[in-house]
Amino acid sequence: MSIASHPRTRGLYRCGPLVSTRRVVRSFAFVALTGFLVLPLAARSQDAGPDAQVAVADGSVAASTDASATPLSSPASAARSGLTVLEGLAPDELAALTPLARGGLALLVRDPDAGVGARITVLVRARAPMDVVHRVITRVEEYGEIMDGVRGMTVTSRTRNRIGFNFAVGLGVFDVVTTATLHIVSPRRVNGLLLQSTLGPGGLRWDLYPDGDGTLIAYTTWGDPAQGNWFLRTVARVASSSIAAMQVSADTVLALSAARRSEMLAGRPVPRRPTERSAPTGPIAPPAGDWYRLAQRGVVGAVTMDDRGVMLQSSVAVRLASDSTRVLQRLTDVPGYTTAWAGAMSEVQVLGAQDGTVRFRSVAETPIFRTAGEQERVVERDGDRAVVWWRGLSGDYARDVQRFDVRPAPEGATIVLFTGGADTQRAGFLARQIMARDVWMTPGYSLGWKMVWLRLGVRGL
Repeated sequence: MSIASHPRTRGLYRCGPLVSTRRVVRSFAFVALTGFLVLPLAARSQDAGPDAQVAVADGSVAASTDASATPLSSPASAARSGLTVLEGLAPDELAALTPLARGGLALLVRDPDAGVGARITVLVRARAPMDVVHRVITRVEEYGEIMDGVRGMTVTSRTRNRIGFNFAVGLGVFDVVTTATLHIVSPRRVNGLLLQSTLGPGGLRWDLYPDGDGTLIAYTTWGDPAQGNWFLRTVARVASSSIAAMQVSADTVLALSAARRSEMLAGRPVPRRPTERSAPTGPIAPPAGDWYRLAQRGVVGAVTMDDRGVMLQSSVAVRLASDSTRVLQRLTDVPGYTTAWAGAMSEVQVLGAQDGTVRFRSVAETPIFRTAGEQERVVERDGDRAVVWWRGLSGDYARDVQRFDVRPAPEGATIVLFTGGADTQRAGFLARQIMARDVWMTPGYSLGWKMVWLRLGVRGL
């Protein structure tokens, strides 16, 4: 029986498509808070050999039980099989993302526009031994020490390597009730699956890698909030990558929270959370290295943080089939922004142009955010590369700086990197109130927003 047809939940699936903007904004705020509370608490695996498969609603999970195994399949083979496959990081992916994780957080999203088929991996580093991190992940009774809002945690079953449990999260709008299990595969691997939840089905895997005196934590998930209640289904329709963006926001908070809890248990004198949500970025520039080349496998991103865990800036990179000339034309054509960002940027007015700098006023509005103000567009060229700057002048964009790096890629393709600050000024009022509950919701929101915004602007290229 699917979750949608379950007698306790099927009533949530009869809501019509028309909802108010206020409700949609509330739903986004709800997702930002509850996604990280629920998805990471779920897990399950079958003992059917090395490639166990678990059917959930209209999706499945195929997960290797060998912690050191290479990825089971590529995104292409996953699409052919009809499975949602949770792949571990390949060796070259781990090598490329590790420097980013040591500086804050790294992200890889496979098939970001595939809805439930999107698979998100967040990589962070904990200054703690692997066994301590493993304990934090598997001791479900102590999850309240990792995050706020968890109540009614009940362990329903426990064997040598499996834990079943129920819990609830009360958020005022409504309660989230979830049934989940954990499968402890090895000291380096934990599998997971949401069995029944208001949020819809979802799956996860944790992979741990030794890194000097610390541990690299790779947290990979898929989820289908489109099978959740009507709040989540509404947000899922905003853009093709919105489901992935919700997962990114949730996974970022969970991975950072698990790392910090591990450091505390390892005896490091660190607070439960940093005192600041974000800090001045300094010069805006994407992180060094060729990590962006992983964009051929999906969206790749990074959050740079200081030693306290306070966010400084975020970057995402995508690969486009078009050549760099066409991509640059799209990003520099200010009057054409309403077409490029159709459905999001509702108004663009050019106020003046001088020496290649174009000053313009724009209004961007979707069910989950609205921003308006003046910016200037500046283009810098360096051989076959270019940078398109958006420098905020007034309104919601005051003192905001963002840049698009356009870099040619093999076979006539192009990679675009989108880099900027925390983006909290773009969140609606209710979303800001929810983000205020945890400072680490900011980097997840920033990554998710940049991914959706960039992919909207370059679609079709």
